[in-house]
Amino acid sequence: MNFSQINTQFGGKRVVIWGLGLHGGGVGAAKFFSRCGSQVLVTDLRDENQLAQSLTQLEKYPNISYVLGRHNEEDFLDADLVVRNPAIRPHNELYIKLKAQGVQFATDIGIFMQYYPGMIVGITGSKGKSTLTKLVYDLLAKHFTNRTEPYNRVQLGGNIRISVLELLKEADDKSIAVVELSSFMLEQSWYAKKSPHIAFITNIFNEHLDWHGTLDHYIEAKKNIARFQKKGDVLIAATQCLDMVQDGVKSHILPYSGISSNALSNLADVLDIPDKTVYKTIEEFKNLEGRQEFVAEISGIRYINDTTATHPAASSFALEGLLADLPASHITAIVGGVDKGFGDEVATLAKLLEKNKIRAVLLPGTLTDRLIFFFSDKYRSEYTYSVETMQAAVVVATHETKAGGTVILTPGGASFNLFTHEFHRGKVFVDSVLKLKEVKTRNQKKFIN
Repeated sequence: MNFSQINTQFGGKRVVIWGLGLHGGGVGAAKFFSRCGSQVLVTDLRDENQLAQSLTQLEKYPNISYVLGRHNEEDFLDADLVVRNPAIRPHNELYIKLKAQGVQFATDIGIFMQYYPGMIVGITGSKGKSTLTKLVYDLLAKHFTNRTEPYNRVQLGGNIRISVLELLKEADDKSIAVVELSSFMLEQSWYAKKSPHIAFITNIFNEHLDWHGTLDHYIEAKKNIARFQKKGDVLIAATQCLDMVQDGVKSHILPYSGISSNALSNLADVLDIPDKTVYKTIEEFKNLEGRQEFVAEISGIRYINDTTATHPAASSFALEGLLADLPASHITAIVGGVDKGFGDEVATLAKLLEKNKIRAVLLPGTLTDRLIFFFSDKYRSEYTYSVETMQAAVVVATHETKAGGTVILTPGGASFNLFTHEFHRGKVFVDSVLKLKEVKTRNQKKFIN
C-alpha cells in the first residue's frame, strides 16, 4: 500500500496523539496524520516550555491543535483513533477507563507494521540494540542502496529517535526498514499481529520491571518481535536468551553468540551479502550518540559518554571493555541513577567496581542506593565520591583521574530523577566536559600571553 492509499484510511478522521514526548515518536505521528488530512489533537501532561523542542517541529503542519499540561477525557471520547505513546503504561488509570468505554487505540509501531510495503528488519534486546540497529542499517545500506533488485532503498527508524511513520511516505515494495523496537513498543503493537520479516534479539536481562511488572511480562513483550512471524521469516537471537523466546516461533531461527559481528554475519548469509561488506561495515562503524561516544581528550584524560547504559549489565560491559585496555587505576566511572527493577546485575556491577578498585563518582538515585549496599566500607570510603549534579561529577572525576586515564559516564540506571531523559543526561555531561576544555584552553592562552 502506497502513501496516497494510506491517506484514504485516515483522511478526515479525528485523531488524538496521546503523548507528544521529546524523542520524535509523537512528532512523527502528528506529522503523519496531518499529511493524511486528519484532524489532529495533541495532548500531553507537559507544558509548552517543556515540549518546546517538539512543538517547534510541528509549526508548519496544518490541522493540529493542542491540549497541554492536562488531559481532558472528552477529547479522547470524541476521537476516531487515539495513538498511544509508548510511555503510557498498561495500568494507567485513564487508559483502562477509556478502553472500557470502547475508545479505539493504536500505536505508531502498530500502524507502521500494518502499512509498510517493503521488508522490515526489527531489532530488540535489553542492551546493545541501538548499536546493532545502526550496524544492520549500515550493512544493508552499503549493499542495497541504488541497486534495482530486490531492494534499492534502506531506511532507519524506531526507538533510535526516528519516527517509523516518517518512513512510510517514501517507502515501496523495494524498500527495507531497519527499526529498533523497545519492549514498550512491542507490547503495545501486538494488536497489529505483525512481526518484522527478519528479527533480532540481542539479549534479555531484568529491565523495565517498574513498567512491565514482572520479568515474565517483559519477556512476553520482547517475544512479540517474532510471535507473528511466518515460515520464510527469520529470527536471529543471541544464545543467552534463545530458550526464553523460541517457544511457538514459526520462523527459521539462527542463534548467535552475543557479539554484533556474529549477528551481522547471520544476516549477511540470509540476504546473500558478501563477507567483505560485513568486514567493511564493522571497520567503518562509528559509535552512536551516548553509546561509548568519545567526547574529548583534555590534559591527557579521555572522556566517554555512555549515557544510554541504562542497565547495570550495560555498564559492566562498558567497564570490562575499558579494563581490557587500561589499568583499573586509570578508570573513573560516573555511575548511578534510578533503579528500574533490576536483578542480580546490580550486585555484579558493584563487585566489578570494587574488585578492580575503579573510582566511582555516584549520582543520586535508587540504583545508587542499591550499589552502595554491596560496597564494603573500605571501598566506599576510599574509592567512591557522592555528588548531587553532573557538573560536580565531571569536576570530581577529572580531579581523581590520572593523565592517560579515562572518565566514562556509564550510569547503569534511568535518568529521570535529575534529567528529562538519558540523552539530556548525556548532553549535560558533554557540556560539562567541553566547559572544562574551554576553561583549560583559556588558561593556557592567558599563560602564553
